[in-house]
Amino acid sequence: MVNSLLLISPIGMLFVGLFAILWWKIKKKVKWKYFAFGALLWFIAIIPKFLMDYTITISILQWLNVYGIVASLVIMGLYYGLRTGFFESGFSYMAIIKTRFRKMKLNDALAFGIGFGSIEAIALGCIGLINILVFILNPSLVNLLTPEQQTALNLPTIIVAAPVLERLFTLAVHIFSSLLVVYAVIKRKINYLFVSILLKTLLDGMVPTLSYYFNLTTVYGIYLAEIPVLIIGVISFYGIRWITKKF
Repeated sequence: MVNSLLLISPIGMLFVGLFAILWWKIKKKVKWKYFAFGALLWFIAIIPKFLMDYTITISILQWLNVYGIVASLVIMGLYYGLRTGFFESGFSYMAIIKTRFRKMKLNDALAFGIGFGSIEAIALGCIGLINILVFILNPSLVNLLTPEQQTALNLPTIIVAAPVLERLFTLAVHIFSSLLVVYAVIKRKINYLFVSILLKTLLDGMVPTLSYYFNLTTVYGIYLAEIPVLIIGVISFYGIRWITKKF
């Protein structure tokens, strides 16, 4: 059985991404190219991560079997976190400094960050929407899933807010980290790039630990796991206010 109301989650994720773009576009009349540039860099950044997951990530997981759980979680956290930091923030820095986008103004830089974070929310929302619709329209396919996957499709409706809140706070992290990258280029201060990389490393680096210690097939476990994301997101909201005053 599939809880059809779970569709609210991916629809909400789509809304977060689309609303952020349209709101900033209407509010500041920013050119579409800045949103598009952010979205393009996000797509480019996830390609090597996708390839790694189907190649060396498998080998790393097998290699970690000889270590204790704490050491394994630390190593995997660093692996997932640093690759996100270097691919997303590092590649953004190189792309900006080598193009005319290195002359972005504050509103343009915010549009760039919104584009980068919103496209992730939109992509994940579309994937989630399609996945749930497939099983709603073809209930027999549910029997092919693992017990954990079946449980995830029949979680209580109260869970729908968790993914939406996660995208909202993650969007703030993307915007803040993107502003740090742009500022590093404009002011030629590489230390701001390192802060951006560390921020992304922290966000993705905690995923293995959260997945291990929290039962992500229960409402309680899922909402507990969202607390660290919320904290980093709130810090990023204040970080956005701080860095915008420096432009």
